[in-house]
Amino acid sequence: MPDPVLPRDAAPADDAGIVLWGPPGSGKSTYLATLVYYNESLDEQARRWCVLPADGVTAEWVVDRVQRWRDGAASPKSLHAEPQALGFRVYSLPPQRAGLFARRPAAAHVEATLRFWDVPGEAYASEIPDAIVRQMVGARGLLLVLDPGFDPPEGRERYYERFFLRTLGRLTFAMQQERARRGLGGAGLAGDNRLEIPVAICLSHLDEHPALREGDRVRLLRELFGDSTQLLEKWLTRWEVLPMSATGGPAGARAGADPSPELATHPIAWLLDQSRAAR
Repeated sequence: MPDPVLPRDAAPADDAGIVLWGPPGSGKSTYLATLVYYNESLDEQARRWCVLPADGVTAEWVVDRVQRWRDGAASPKSLHAEPQALGFRVYSLPPQRAGLFARRPAAAHVEATLRFWDVPGEAYASEIPDAIVRQMVGARGLLLVLDPGFDPPEGRERYYERFFLRTLGRLTFAMQQERARRGLGGAGLAGDNRLEIPVAICLSHLDEHPALREGDRVRLLRELFGDSTQLLEKWLTRWEVLPMSATGGPAGARAGADPSPELATHPIAWLLDQSRAAR
């Protein structure tokens, strides 16, 4: 497909946002559409996270995708040939239960504005578009969505090895070019040319794969994706494996109900923590 052109009003430099990344059918659009339904915290005395649309376009997109999910669509895929800018605000909410010495619960607070680009999955099926690579170069972090249940005919290892190599290789080259253009010593890259940008590796469909809930997640990633995982370990410096479910249940249990995401904002919280630490 032709390289899409991003709108001129892309995220400003001081709000570069998080770029969603993943192969076709991994659940990227479903994840974005159901984020607004999640504000759960595993710790009742910890602040919770809430993600809401930042503009009318994003709100309409969320309503449309969720309605398609309720109607039984396999996944609310992107309907646009070009990337669509989506804006979300991340709020931290008061704890569900105040601490022993707390006088009153703290108010909700805007933690960040996140910019996502909804693109057809086919954009990642061959060479990733230059426009998306450029967004990755200036991003605060990457959110990589992988479906543990997807088993391509050629095998997981070969499929994902090619998929990771195409994107990570182009991203490294783009960062080298940006570094040379700006005359910086190592912007975005470590001394061995590994990417310094944090990457949250989301293993989706947690509700369908109980094994994701416990154990060594890195070991599980290696078991699921074989030698292709070595590319991630070779190219990345800061990464974390985080299971989540965008819907909280199989298609047969929908019956018009709202999705019930599980651990959906944890990858975003981790990326924001990494971004703050880097600053």
